[in-house]
Amino acid sequence: GTAEANATVELFNGATSLGTVTADNGGNFSKDIDLSADTTHNITAKATDTAGNTSDASAVLAITVDTVAPTMTTNTTGQIASSSDLVATFSEAIAKGTGDIVIKESGNGTVFETLSILGNNITIGGVDNRTLTINPSADLESNKSY
Repeated sequence: GTAEANATVELFNGATSLGTVTADNGGNFSKDIDLSADTTHNITAKATDTAGNTSDASAVLAITVDTVAPTMTTNTTGQIASSSDLVATFSEAIAKGTGDIVIKESGNGTVFETLSILGNNITIGGVDNRTLTINPSADLESNKSY
């Protein structure tokens, strides 16, 4: 965060102090804090300058630590035309991160195609960004299962 240069900044989760940190000469500060999983934390800060003046609390920064992976609620990959996109809907919002999506034959594991999650043929959208659409660069073979 930022504060007045050399100010002491105290961070709070609700009314509980998470500790203090001193802003540098440019007013920048950072502090590692431990937050429990699977709940929302309401973080605020108060700064005290070198003259002893303390600010009002900052606006709340709500942080949710979510350790539960999304689950697939719908997928159209079972019985689709070989030229169709593969579409999966998840239980919560999803986002592109890192890694690849690998399309394999179900019987022998032969790789049909490896797609970068950041590629143009992978899109996320739909209601609340819960739908993943995979557009393979070639049609799937109709006589195989993937």
